[in-house]
Amino acid sequence: MPPKSAFGDPYAGMNDKPPLEVTGTLRFFHDSAPLDETRPSQWEHDHYLPKSVFPEFSLYPKNLVPICKPCNGKKLTQYISNGNRLFLHLYSELNGAIGLLGLTVQYHPRIRVSYSLVNPGLQAAEFAVLERHFEKLGLANRYAKQASGTVSRLIKEFRNPQNIALGRNRLRRRIRRMAQDRAVQCPPNHWEVVLLQKLAATPEFTEYIFS
Repeated sequence: MPPKSAFGDPYAGMNDKPPLEVTGTLRFFHDSAPLDETRPSQWEHDHYLPKSVFPEFSLYPKNLVPICKPCNGKKLTQYISNGNRLFLHLYSELNGAIGLLGLTVQYHPRIRVSYSLVNPGLQAAEFAVLERHFEKLGLANRYAKQASGTVSRLIKEFRNPQNIALGRNRLRRRIRRMAQDRAVQCPPNHWEVVLLQKLAATPEFTEYIFS
């Protein structure tokens, strides 16, 4: 086990607000929890620094991170490996960085979406932690699974006669408005916002609807 000093101070620069007061502005890629999009009923509180290693922080409010049940089950007591941090503390890091999620949409032989991380200008060491964070929680596959469900729903909805009657251009504008609305409702880097923006950015999705 590495010494605690090797982990550094994840609380440096944090303000004095307790976590539940700042979840709206410091969520990561997610809708309801800082480590993954989930339903509020599945929220748990994770000890960012595990209480088994850092008992002095077990009741420290800034160490209690709202987290969804699947992410908590993956994170467990992990926080460092071979001297390298595994997760970012999303209340004090990233500094509002946007453009962290990349998305590829494949249309043939069937629609498939895949997510990846994009570095918009983070320091190499910070982005390396983010990559481990993304990999350890299996976020690429989990986002793709949720996005596939959203795409299937949109295809079914847009192929009804009333929507088909709108025509390609109006349908594409509708998708663009949906992306704008979700961007207002969701935090930066949300998987669904990135998906809708991608579908609205080119005519490929609307052409697929009419095919």
